[in-house]
Amino acid sequence: MTTFILIHGAWQGGWCWEGLAKLLREQGHQVFTPDLPGHGKNPYPLSEVTYEVYYKSLEQELLEHTEPVVLVAHSMSGMMAAPLLDNYPEKIAHLYLIAAIVAQDGESLFDVVTKGGPSVIPDILIDNPEDKTQSLDLNKVKKAFYYDCPSDIADWAIKQLQPQPVAPFATPIYWKDSGRTLHKRTYILCENDRDVHPQTQMNVIERYPCKVQKIAACHFPFLSTPHKLIEIIAQRDVLIEVPC
Repeated sequence: MTTFILIHGAWQGGWCWEGLAKLLREQGHQVFTPDLPGHGKNPYPLSEVTYEVYYKSLEQELLEHTEPVVLVAHSMSGMMAAPLLDNYPEKIAHLYLIAAIVAQDGESLFDVVTKGGPSVIPDILIDNPEDKTQSLDLNKVKKAFYYDCPSDIADWAIKQLQPQPVAPFATPIYWKDSGRTLHKRTYILCENDRDVHPQTQMNVIERYPCKVQKIAACHFPFLSTPHKLIEIIAQRDVLIEVPC
């Protein structure tokens, strides 16, 4: 049995992993899908959510586990997952980054994405200055986010999307990769991604070297092609078996 912690990205919650988590549990693994503060069922004032709040919540989740875990981080959550691996290498058996953003050395998420390839996300954003969030135009999000997902799954996901606090996107990250965990990280490059462009993903990998696995999928392969994703993240030569 391996313990997985699956970390969602922006506008999502732990709910987005439901299908993948079910498949992993059927293989005998233990799976945790925490909600970041202000997301899913984790109550937190959206206007007070910061990068540090996100990071501390994931740090607390990680420290609750006594055995090494496999960490899977999607999109925005790579911002917290990479420093977490560097700070707690003994607690993380392997890190999988799915079309993820990794910023370091004074960069913010905004810095990384604006230096990359084009994204459809700016065209579907709705600013909410009162609570310092951005929402998505639900009339456009299916074509932008879930274009290669089964229609029923896309509709299910759209109903659960939530406003996204802006502060974690704009905060510079004063951390730099130590290079000590190269053997523990794999980047899953989504080749058909319209949201985090493949060139943006390649820019991340250039500065944060990883083993690279490519998947012909949109930004959400855990929804569009979960079985192919499991072939990558549940590799036997990577997983750490712990007593059931």
